[in-house]
Amino acid sequence: MQVPIRLLRAIRPSEHPGLLLTTAYGTAVLSVAPFLLPALSDAYGVGLGLASFATAAQLLGFVAGSWGAGRFLRPRGRVLGIALLVSVAAHGLSALLPPFALLVGLRVVSGVALGLITWFSWTLVFGDDVRMSEIAVVGPVIGITTAPIAAELVDRFGPRGIFVALAVTALVPLAFSRHSGSDHERIVTPRAERVAGGRSRPAAGVRPILALLGLMTVGGSSVFTFGAVIAADRTTLSLSAISLAYSANALASIPSARWSGRRGPAGAWIVGCGVCAIVMGAATSGPLFVVAIAFWGFAFWMGTPGAFSLLAARSAAPGERAGDAQAVMAAGRVVGPLAGGVLLDATSAGVLGVVGGVVVGAAGAGLVLVERRGAA
Repeated sequence: MQVPIRLLRAIRPSEHPGLLLTTAYGTAVLSVAPFLLPALSDAYGVGLGLASFATAAQLLGFVAGSWGAGRFLRPRGRVLGIALLVSVAAHGLSALLPPFALLVGLRVVSGVALGLITWFSWTLVFGDDVRMSEIAVVGPVIGITTAPIAAELVDRFGPRGIFVALAVTALVPLAFSRHSGSDHERIVTPRAERVAGGRSRPAAGVRPILALLGLMTVGGSSVFTFGAVIAADRTTLSLSAISLAYSANALASIPSARWSGRRGPAGAWIVGCGVCAIVMGAATSGPLFVVAIAFWGFAFWMGTPGAFSLLAARSAAPGERAGDAQAVMAAGRVVGPLAGGVLLDATSAGVLGVVGGVVVGAAGAGLVLVERRGAA
């Protein structure tokens, strides 16, 4: 547990502790999915395709929360506090392992809270490369220990252990939420760009970028969410070794997430993620799987902040586009695991890797074209 703390000290972020802890918690909630899905499948006696509905329900709530927050709320400390309290309640009730239909409903509620939490973290820094890098690096740092802890909790307590842990850890950012928002920061949108309801119109070049971010997430999540299942089925890696592979993904992400200089074409890095997805699905060697998932982390955090910067540069109100970006990516994470679960049940890990990788690669190629046209 000391590793993330030491890494953050070494990186020396200057953002408000509440903002950093909020980002860390949101990352933890999303990072447990590869270990929670097979645990729910076992606990409820259902297939992976059906179990993925629980994850999809949470992400559907995430879409609603992040999309709605950008339209109706301002990122103030009390908004974050309410979202964290809702998350505590939703995860606490999920730990009771109620009937599956009720669990799916609770995941929707949890997702709405998570959407608010993630929107809150990004909307205050969106468009500022230095501040975005400080927020972006928190995810990989926390991801180093999230996977091993999630694997251990599942092994000992099943999905109940993860739900309890997420309910309890939400109390940490809650303690720092009061002065972490725009109560002390102004987010200004030019009056000429506002429409009814006080929201700005997205510029013409914004929509293609949002669509490509969503496409990237569909393909990526369809493979990444089932990475633990793929590795257990096709390689000799144990559950603990697979969790360390996810930690390697997070560790490799730190330098790229913290990078605040020129990143090169964002789309080229996303194409690299697509290649990694194909290799993960085809790998029968444990070391090859680890290399692929580790490089995926590096490439993802080189490409995604670059895409965010491209989006912000073409937006009249970058803070408002933060919610849009998180919403479309969450929508991709709804479709991706559902499609991935069905494809994995019906075909094989190799087919899933190819399909998911091609979709990610297409999104990356599209971002390269958008960036070149903008520079022309």
